[in-house]
Parts: sequence; C-alpha cells; structure tokens
Amino acid sequence: MNALPTKTENPLFMAIEQLVTQHGAWPTLVATVALVARGRPRTTRVQWGSLSHHMRRDIGLPPEPAPRPYWTLR
Repeated sequence: MNALPTKTENPLFMAIEQLVTQHGAWPTLVATVALVARGRPRTTRVQWGSLSHHMRRDIGLPPEPAPRPYWTLR
C-alpha cells in the first residue's frame, strides 16, 4: 500500500493551494518571485517643517514662529 500524505489545515498552505488552483503554478511562482524581488516599500521621512501648525501642536512640537513680512526681508 502507498501512504497518501495528509494535508494540514495550515492557512498559508490553503491560500497557496487556492492561488495555484485559480491561476496555475507558473504564474503564482512568477508573481511571488517578483514580489520578493521588489522588496518592501521605502518609507519617506516626514519633514517637520512641512507640517501645519495644527499637526505640530497635536504631536507635541513647538509652533513655528510667524513668517516675517516680505518688506522686512531686505
């Protein structure tokens, strides 16, 4: 007699099996490799100077001084 492997109730295995059933093995493999090769999206740093006064106040930063009038910049 040949023993048949039993499928575990692993949610990851079930999700992969569903993807392979719907789209095929090669497209699933190619999409997975492309996703891994792309890597994590890089997050951009927030420039504190570009935040509004309300946002600065909400996160605990001191308010920026009011801008000087243009005629005093000379």
